[in-house]
Amino acid sequence: MRSDPRSMLLALALCALGTAVLAQNRGGGSGAPAGTTPRTSDGKPDLSGVWARLAGEGAGRQEGGGGNANLDGTQETFAKYWTMAEKDIQLRRRAVENKPIYKPEHWALIRKTDWDYSRSKDMQTRCMPHMPRLGLPSKIIQTPNEVAFFYEGINRYRVIPTDGRPHDDVVKDGYLAWFGHSVGHWEGDTLVIDTIGVLDQGWLGPNGYVHSDETRVIERIRREGDTLRWNTTVEDPMLVQPWEMDPLTARLNPNQKGMLWETAPCVDHDLGGVVGVTNEGK
Repeated sequence: MRSDPRSMLLALALCALGTAVLAQNRGGGSGAPAGTTPRTSDGKPDLSGVWARLAGEGAGRQEGGGGNANLDGTQETFAKYWTMAEKDIQLRRRAVENKPIYKPEHWALIRKTDWDYSRSKDMQTRCMPHMPRLGLPSKIIQTPNEVAFFYEGINRYRVIPTDGRPHDDVVKDGYLAWFGHSVGHWEGDTLVIDTIGVLDQGWLGPNGYVHSDETRVIERIRREGDTLRWNTTVEDPMLVQPWEMDPLTARLNPNQKGMLWETAPCVDHDLGGVVGVTNEGK
């Protein structure tokens, strides 16, 4: 019995149509499979969205901002962060293995800042910005020529050009700022942010990890589906070698109405009550 060629063509056409419809449904109507990284009109990965840091990653590295915007758009309670915070945090931080390694001539200074000033001289305690301790932003807005990072919990933001421009000559001549001066460029699907001119009054970490005014911070951000991966390297002449901070990972908030919550301005009410600390220089 010979089959009708027209029937075979019709069957193949229906099969192809069914496959296309199935793929479209899986891709949310775009034809892209689930988990595909969305891209902007210029072909770059789209980093825009509200992001929540995954719990348990980068413990002791991220000192503020990022991670407070829950996947359901609600605000986490601060109680669990502040219960026995002073003792618990200090113990956990000393157990962290990934620490910057300083040259021998700086060891005495690091010990002094760690034990004598770990609470009172940390400028984060005094409500000042802290680079590179910002960690992941809670929200990213991306345009063809720049990205804007917003940090929930500390009311900070950064606007970074991504058109490949070099650092401004004013910064190269010694202009310093708390966030430094950041410029970005794309290396394939990875956004690379280069920051110099960071004011040396801040610390790399809470245990007296001081740095010089020649610090250079390299951030690498990559989106894979609904996951954001963040790697940061710190270069400084005080260090034996560049320090790779613990990598951070965040997930996209699927709630289209997810928002960042307003936080009260940072005002120091604790410094004067710390034992053995004066308000001098506050």
